[in-house]
Amino acid sequence: MEPTCGRGTFLRAAAEAFPEVRDIVGVDINAQYVPEARGVCGGRVQVEQRDFFRTDWPRILGRGEGSWLVLGNPPWVTNGELGLLNSTNLPTKSNVQGHRGLDALTGKANFDISEWMVLQQVSWLKERHGWIAMLMKTAVARKILRQTWKRGEPVGRAAVFAVDAMHHFGAAVNACPLLVLPVKLGQSSRSCEAFDSLENLKPTGIVGYHDGMLISDVDAFMAQRHLLGFNSDYVWWSGIKHDCARIMDLTRSRNGGLVNGFGETVDVEETYLFPMLKSSDVAKEQRCANRMMIVPQQEIGEDTFHIHRDGPSILNY
Repeated sequence: MEPTCGRGTFLRAAAEAFPEVRDIVGVDINAQYVPEARGVCGGRVQVEQRDFFRTDWPRILGRGEGSWLVLGNPPWVTNGELGLLNSTNLPTKSNVQGHRGLDALTGKANFDISEWMVLQQVSWLKERHGWIAMLMKTAVARKILRQTWKRGEPVGRAAVFAVDAMHHFGAAVNACPLLVLPVKLGQSSRSCEAFDSLENLKPTGIVGYHDGMLISDVDAFMAQRHLLGFNSDYVWWSGIKHDCARIMDLTRSRNGGLVNGFGETVDVEETYLFPMLKSSDVAKEQRCANRMMIVPQQEIGEDTFHIHRDGPSILNY
């Protein structure tokens, strides 16, 4: 079944690829496309004019026995963009992504229509078993995976294939992946194999869901997961930015003294000295760094007058 079949190109290809299939159904809201789709698809395919958002899809799926493949290329447009066009072809307003407060009421709650459509398809299929195979933006594919995994939907091991849109469709689209998502009660996978083309069946990586986050490279994440930390009292920040490294960054020498970037020995209060790891130290797992940084403030904009009292040597330095 293709819920937004247009002129029927994908339906015709599906009919050729799966000659043993009993039921092939196409639906589109555009009345002009329906006879065109019927013409190219032949008698095996049922094509109907319907509005995706007002159709009883479970009833349509109930026509056929066994599992279903729902395929296609849903609209690449957001809920907000359709609203600006005063379009009535919209889903019922809801907080799809589960945002809180003002985020739920403002632009952050905007979403791609294709995301909403595919999440609906998951709900249709989970009582009967099937597959979803859809072309979409890379960002939308990520959101769909995150939502299904976060909700604990009954999905199997997914796959995402990079598609050369110019080669196959003559479309200048930077990212046009094909997401394949199996749906069946009892399945509970949180991983997705990534392939660099439709022809290469050896995955280039694994996307997954761990610790409440969507992970683009599971192997790399698990190798460094120990750095994440699970104590909420200690939080990773992006680092301290300053333009005075030769003065503020100190190295502890073999005899225990501190040396600055000019090679000068520095004797200051330990109160304002903190161990410093560069990103390269973290990558190399050098847990005992010999670098220290002078940090005169504990928050941005804090008054530094207390240094007069607590750190005269640092003030003088």
